[in-house]
Amino acid sequence: MCKYIDKMASLFRLVEHKIYPMMSFINNQKWQKKKRLKIAAQRSRQSGVGMIEVLVALLISAFALLGLAGLQVISLKYQKVAQFRSLASQTSADMADRIRANARSSAAGDYVTHDDYLTNRTPSSHCKFTSCTPRQIAAVDLFNWRTDLRRSIAGGWGNVTGDATNGLTLTVYFSEPNRAKAANGDKPDPNCAANFPSGTDINTIRCFKTVFVP
Repeated sequence: MCKYIDKMASLFRLVEHKIYPMMSFINNQKWQKKKRLKIAAQRSRQSGVGMIEVLVALLISAFALLGLAGLQVISLKYQKVAQFRSLASQTSADMADRIRANARSSAAGDYVTHDDYLTNRTPSSHCKFTSCTPRQIAAVDLFNWRTDLRRSIAGGWGNVTGDATNGLTLTVYFSEPNRAKAANGDKPDPNCAANFPSGTDINTIRCFKTVFVP
């Protein structure tokens, strides 16, 4: 009986000192492995969420950039129109001064034109090295004005209407390609009074008027 008890005590000691620590180690290793797998799964899920957030941010940024590009195009369009109007105003003011300086031709109606759009008559003399009559000076002024408009503004041209008593009207023509087509058909800007040659895209033509008394 005592031998049996000794054997059982030895077995318990073996379990306590050998097998139990080994089982604890194995269980601990399993727990550590599960923990690592859990952390890896969490990291994987977090990486996926991060990628989706990046894609959404890129999509929003793309739409924002497209909107900014549209605004830039519209801004450039109106900036170009404003530039054309500024040049039209400057050239009209210069032409008005020339007409005032040539009062005799202004009173005689030599500056009034009835030409078709883009017509520019070459004067008989440019009055650089020879003396000219007031009528010849008027022809040179018109030629130079229209030449400057053609060089500085797309589709640039000008004409003069009215009379010295009631006031002269300087009309500057220029082309604006993005101008919307008239709702009632192919009609030019109502400020444009000149005749347009066949083949002219009249929907793109705008006119800037300046009225003054010489």
